[in-house]
Amino acid sequence: MDVNSGWQRVLQEMFSSGNDKGQAPKDTISIGGRQTPLKSREEIWLWCIDCYGELCAITVPNVAFQKLDAEATKYSERHSVIATTGCIGVNTKSMSLVLAVASLRKFRQLTEVAGAVHDRELPANFRDMAVDLFAAAWFVESEDDVAFGIALKLITEQAEKEELFTQLPGGKQAKIYHACLLMDEPKPYSAEERAILKHQM
Repeated sequence: MDVNSGWQRVLQEMFSSGNDKGQAPKDTISIGGRQTPLKSREEIWLWCIDCYGELCAITVPNVAFQKLDAEATKYSERHSVIATTGCIGVNTKSMSLVLAVASLRKFRQLTEVAGAVHDRELPANFRDMAVDLFAAAWFVESEDDVAFGIALKLITEQAEKEELFTQLPGGKQAKIYHACLLMDEPKPYSAEERAILKHQM
């Protein structure tokens, strides 16, 4: 079983990058998914927390999400844990969807973090909650010679100089990472699509 502790990865990333989280590879854990509002694209919108406790979103092909989500359900049942979608290196060219796993003791905390996002009311201690949850999780990339990881590539939104983001309560912003399968031709969002995605909270 290939397992990586969430907290170990946080420490590795911080020290390897000189604490510059803008350049460090980021890992994320999904706290909820839904179909994107873009009817022309078969993509899933994943609300995630990253290894610094910040809220972000990832849009991934529906086929990739459905495959990993099915594996997460089976893994949860086999091991009596919480399993959801994780992403390793979400801000790099070698990002990968994997299983993110936590003990059942963290179920309440996971629902609290997810509920805050769903209700569009992020509490003052949201980052602390997210960091604590991330630190208690670990990634599983394979089990019994069965690989769970799905390699993706980050799509560069060349049509706009500013980063792709969606608005959060209080005027804050959450970064959106747009990804496709390695075999697919990257299709950046149009100006109209970006405008829609900027108001998803």
